[in-house]
Amino acid sequence: MLKVFLTVVLLSTVRGTSLRRRRSVINDGGHVETECVGNLRLVTNAKTETFSTSMSRVLVRDIARVVVEGSCCGVIYSGVNYRGRSHSINQPGEFLTRVRKVKSLVLRRC
Repeated sequence: MLKVFLTVVLLSTVRGTSLRRRRSVINDGGHVETECVGNLRLVTNAKTETFSTSMSRVLVRDIARVVVEGSCCGVIYSGVNYRGRSHSINQPGEFLTRVRKVKSLVLRRC
């Protein structure tokens, strides 16, 4: 009986140790997003959508131009969750883009 108990304890300890060795820390790759003061406007022929924070899901169609104000820079994406065709904006101002449908965007400090 004691032999069985010690075997179970030993196996539990070995399994726990091996599991701990396989664990890893998930991080964001060192990417630190800092807040910007300003906004990003997506201008269409019908309306203007204004964003002051990053959005993983949004839908704005028929983009005519992008206007960035304040200390913000950013990236607009044609897919949700920051995927698909992208256009980076590295300074404030008004820009034309080939991305006509925006489904996500990232705002950051320049």
